[in-house]
Amino acid sequence: MRKLGEMAQLEQDKQAIQSKINEVGFELRGIESAIKTVCNGVADEEDTTPHLNGGKYAGVSLTPAVLDVIATHGDPPGLLAGEIIEKLNAEGFKSAAKDLFPTIYGAALRLVKSGQIGEGRRDNKRTFMRK
Repeated sequence: MRKLGEMAQLEQDKQAIQSKINEVGFELRGIESAIKTVCNGVADEEDTTPHLNGGKYAGVSLTPAVLDVIATHGDPPGLLAGEIIEKLNAEGFKSAAKDLFPTIYGAALRLVKSGQIGEGRRDNKRTFMRK
């Protein structure tokens, strides 16, 4: 019986470690994207015009892209989901989703629940901001 308890604990530990590995992977992709942006001579963080190389978020998956937008632009009171979408689109983010709003909103809520970002309110709407 004791061995079963130890095995269950080890499985929980393994899942927690895998979750941390995934989080670090997301952060690393965001950092790599930022390095590419700097290396391509983009000095102004607020520059939202598409770049010749496809943009900062071209080829980046959803969650790391949303996390990076909020980390870069998410000053209080935060960004509305529509503003996150505008910044992603301006930087080359591509998705097969017909309507990005529920997808982006859901990803941002997951980031809030995981403690990676904060949330606020503006005009009685939920916003997302860096911690």
